[in-house]
Amino acid sequence: MVITGCCFLVEYKNIFKRLYNKNNLLELEKSLNYKFRNKKILITSLIHSSFKGTCPEIDFDNERYEFLGDSVISFLISTYLFEHHKSKDEGFLSTLKSKIVSKDFLYELGKKLALEKFIFTPVIDVLIKNKSTYENTFESLMGAIYLDGGLKSTKKVFFAVSKEKLSNIDENESLFNPKSDLQEYSLKKFHSLPFYDTKDDHNNKGYVSSIYIEGKLLCWGYGKSKKEAERNAALLACKKIKIH
Repeated sequence: MVITGCCFLVEYKNIFKRLYNKNNLLELEKSLNYKFRNKKILITSLIHSSFKGTCPEIDFDNERYEFLGDSVISFLISTYLFEHHKSKDEGFLSTLKSKIVSKDFLYELGKKLALEKFIFTPVIDVLIKNKSTYENTFESLMGAIYLDGGLKSTKKVFFAVSKEKLSNIDENESLFNPKSDLQEYSLKKFHSLPFYDTKDDHNNKGYVSSIYIEGKLLCWGYGKSKKEAERNAALLACKKIKIH
């Protein structure tokens, strides 16, 4: 019984060793400038659900790591924006964050790392046509680094990979305008512009802006200035109709 168990353990380790070498994961570690202490964690982060069950030992995939990575990335981005945009309000930070953690942003990071070369799946030609493959795998990989090396290591890797794109976003922060996004949505769907009814809020020494589309109240927002009130109202509207 003990001998059988030992043999199984050795075979189990050999399977992961073969998988590591098969997809040349050393190349990925070099791109990340991070060496995994536990190779099984790295391999698991790259196992697509389509690969699960291809051999008896592989009865898991990377979806739990993806869940974890999503939360870790959200925390890192929130901290980054809080530290780099000290004069901005919550509405601005939320809007910018929603753009950064979007599928397009994470897709480009996954593409930059050429993750299609390392994913374990029998249907890679199908998967690489879908942006979510890169996005989900990148999130899973960040979750794996967090599990293997902690938050400090994940932060170092994430910002090294995303530094250039984040710099471009910081330089063009004016592009992230919920009023423009709402206007584009309203024109496309209703062929009309949103109407902002902005009034003094004497009780709170600020302004309240109500947004109407086709005469129907969508939502309202508060701000210390008319501009801020309308922007916050637009942000809430975008969230309500799931633009962001």
